[in-house]
Amino acid sequence: LPALARAPDTAPTSATDSPPAAVNPDSGTARLTVTVDIAAELKSRLADTDVLFVFARAATGPRMPLAIQRLPAASFPVTVTLDDSTSMMPSMTLSSVPEVIVGARVSKSGEAIAQSGDFEILSEPLPNTRAEPVLLTIDRIVP
Repeated sequence: LPALARAPDTAPTSATDSPPAAVNPDSGTARLTVTVDIAAELKSRLADTDVLFVFARAATGPRMPLAIQRLPAASFPVTVTLDDSTSMMPSMTLSSVPEVIVGARVSKSGEAIAQSGDFEILSEPLPNTRAEPVLLTIDRIVP
């Protein structure tokens, strides 16, 4: 296994340059690949106007998303990439925290903030440089 570098990398490396691992410490790149599916019992309750939000937020601290993608909730499964380019604010990025919670929400109103009746799933805290895809299945209704 390669040794962990103590100094920041001067050039980012591609995840395809190294073997898959739970964490890719060599890249130092905050990037997550997220595949989202929905439980069968909820899939039948989707409407054409529903919106899917896939997001990452700090494991501790503010709940505001550090990275987010907004998509039509039309087809599952769907795969997205979350990184600093999908940040809502330049000062709050995926790379600004070491651990994040990744979530997916089907919004009935089209709003990003969870509301009663929305469908969602949240991950356990995980490193922002996880090389393996994060697999989420939306399986609960927001009370």
